[in-house]
Amino acid sequence: MPSASSLKRPNVLIVMTDQQRADTCPPWGRAKMPRLEAYAKNATAFTSAYCPSPHCCPSRASFFTSKYPTEHGVRNNVLNSMALTENLADDIPLWSDALLESGYSLHFNGKWHVSKDKDPKDYGWQQGVCGRLGSNREEREGAWDLYKEEGSVPDAARQPGDIVRPGYATWHSYGTQDGPDEDRAFADDAIATIRRNANCDQPWCHYVGFIGPHDPYIVEQEFLDLYDDDDVPLPSSYVDRLSDKPNIYERLRAQVWEPLFLTSVLGRLLTSIPILTGMPAPVLRRSYA
Repeated sequence: MPSASSLKRPNVLIVMTDQQRADTCPPWGRAKMPRLEAYAKNATAFTSAYCPSPHCCPSRASFFTSKYPTEHGVRNNVLNSMALTENLADDIPLWSDALLESGYSLHFNGKWHVSKDKDPKDYGWQQGVCGRLGSNREEREGAWDLYKEEGSVPDAARQPGDIVRPGYATWHSYGTQDGPDEDRAFADDAIATIRRNANCDQPWCHYVGFIGPHDPYIVEQEFLDLYDDDDVPLPSSYVDRLSDKPNIYERLRAQVWEPLFLTSVLGRLLTSIPILTGMPAPVLRRSYA
């Protein structure tokens, strides 16, 4: 039997998506993901794994530290003015520390969102093409200037999926796009790095953090064409009146979903009544009964 020291240590590829419901993945399959479905046929699905926190940053910190938020110290999202804490607690190790100490090379692409003042490179990862990093103070400090610039542009006519935000740029909540997006850049850089390391004797661990399917829901047309609207089942919450929920739920519905309703077929029809008939426009309050 070969000794542990003579066995070739495996390379490790970790892919994390953002804000993706578990039931969109195999074996549940509420979304059409042919490549992942093919991969899953020869893989293991952990169907009883649970997210440790409803917030992004605490969950990511738990993933990298193997600790609950009460231990690692990240309680909510770190890159905003309402952050309860902005970094991991002192002396909290990451599991990648052990890999680094055992001779692995660490490579990182994509979204981090674990700490405001420390980036993956501060924990021994070699950073490739990445998303917004906490330590990029120039980007954070220039965000307000960007908001002011975008907010000064007059709003164009509302298009399907648009949410007009006075003082801010119009938010495009869903739609299609042509050409590569940020996630494609992460993947391309990761593929290039893996190819460079293909024949390397040193074992590697490569983490790729995609931003999708986080909103806004902008995809290439070929993926949208996989679905027929009539075949998509509506969740039970679609008809929830929210009468037993906190008021913020109703406010969000009014701020976000009602504007989208106005761009729907029925919304456009009702708002056309004054033009077509000279009658007052009806008060649009959608029924969820």
